[in-house]
Amino acid sequence: LDGPDVEAVFLSCTAMPSLEVIEAIEARLGKPAVGSNQATLWAMRALAGLPAGPLGVGRLLSLPGPDADTWR
Repeated sequence: LDGPDVEAVFLSCTAMPSLEVIEAIEARLGKPAVGSNQATLWAMRALAGLPAGPLGVGRLLSLPGPDADTWR
């Protein structure tokens, strides 16, 4: 996880309480970390027309999400 060829960490389990620890993982590794629930929240927030902004659950949610045309 700490090698130069690792760009990000994906936590693939919706039962894992990753939202509570995403920011700590990112801080410790110095790399983005994305969980399944976080990715779903990011996409749904964008599709609902809500603005991007930090919510305290990692870097991803500060980025703009896909627009509705992406999903058609």
